[in-house]
Amino acid sequence: MRGPNSSGGRAGRFTLALVLSIFIMLILSSVQIAARDGTDEVGGERQVFKWGFSERVRQAYIMNGFDLDNDSADDRNYVRVRTKLWCSYEPTDDLMLYAGLNNEHRHYFKPDVDFEIGEVIFENLYIKAKNIGGSPVTVIAGRQNMMHGEGFIFMDGGPLDGSRTGYFNALRVILEKGERSLEFHVLSNPERDEYLPRMNSRRQRLIEWDETGAGVYYTERSLRSADIEAYYLFKREEDDGNAFPKTDLHTIGARIEASPLERLVLTAEGAYQTGERGDNDRTGYGGYLYGTYRAPMGLAPELTAGVIYLSGDDRKTGEFEGWDPLYSRWPKWSELYIYTLVSEYGLPSYWSNLFAPHVGLGLKPCKRLTLLANAYFMRAAQAQECYETEDATVCPLPPIGTGEDRGLLTTLWIKWSFTKYLTGHLLWERFKPGDFYSEDNRETAHFLRWEFLFKY
Repeated sequence: MRGPNSSGGRAGRFTLALVLSIFIMLILSSVQIAARDGTDEVGGERQVFKWGFSERVRQAYIMNGFDLDNDSADDRNYVRVRTKLWCSYEPTDDLMLYAGLNNEHRHYFKPDVDFEIGEVIFENLYIKAKNIGGSPVTVIAGRQNMMHGEGFIFMDGGPLDGSRTGYFNALRVILEKGERSLEFHVLSNPERDEYLPRMNSRRQRLIEWDETGAGVYYTERSLRSADIEAYYLFKREEDDGNAFPKTDLHTIGARIEASPLERLVLTAEGAYQTGERGDNDRTGYGGYLYGTYRAPMGLAPELTAGVIYLSGDDRKTGEFEGWDPLYSRWPKWSELYIYTLVSEYGLPSYWSNLFAPHVGLGLKPCKRLTLLANAYFMRAAQAQECYETEDATVCPLPPIGTGEDRGLLTTLWIKWSFTKYLTGHLLWERFKPGDFYSEDNRETAHFLRWEFLFKY
């Protein structure tokens, strides 16, 4: 392994310094060109150079979130500070170069962790070319953010760094005609970043294994009262240390969003998975269905009701039937429950084995303030029961029990927009465990967070 003073390390620092210099020059050029040529929104001309900046500060407190036990010293209390700087260069309407830098560091109050400034990384670095050869083809190549639908299967390529980043290293070819598009992609998400240099490298772990994948994603938005999406995705998970079994996974699914009535929106998505997990065959099912009604009255209430289903593994069979969250290991339904999943799978945000009817209410007391409340009645799709083998009786290990009732999860958001550039929120989540957890691991868990976000 190369040391910090090796030629490889010096070359990496030189490359990063060079790119940073070019990055800063592009930003300065954008200001000068806008001042000289008037290439801004007022002048009505396209800006060749653009740049932006954001600063996010948030504090989170997690109580009993990992093992649901008051007696364990596993509470967390920390402040996260994330800084982003981006720049784009668009010499023509059909060509764009985009680069984004990112740094996030944490200040821990509990537990006592030494402060580290964190890495400066390339969150994005890609080229986008449209209308290639006069055709309706767009190519995007490089490190880029990708989200499809509402993030049920495609959202985050590196879940272990939290919300610091969500990028994928990918090549995408997109064919567009009117309101229809067809995307082909290949991607690679290594366990640790291998493709671009880093400043102050901490060898941040991004995911537990190396991931490679390919897929096809179709979007149809030309219908009068519904949008439809359909996809086929292949993913390979391969761990060099053999701590996790190699997985080849095929996922086929579809999503529809329809408005059968003026104020009612229905959304549904479902997918089927098949493949191999180690020496075992695997299958899985996952999906959700919910409706949102916007009532025509004061406070602009939005009422939501729905259900989530993610299949679980039956340990008594020779197959693996658990749902694989694919590229969606992020806090889609809860910022708190993603930590409780660590005790079940050894992996944060590994959404699986879940049946959860839920209801929600949204209110707008004023233009800049939104209140959101949700309740999830969480159960296991597959109870982790004891079973007999030739040699012994095998039971789940604490904190997991043998019941089906995961518990009640409630969330309360207060979101506000101070100005065009400054937003913030308060979030409180509470989870009361049920008999899916062992008797000594049923203490109530809480998650509290405040945030301010400045974007320019």
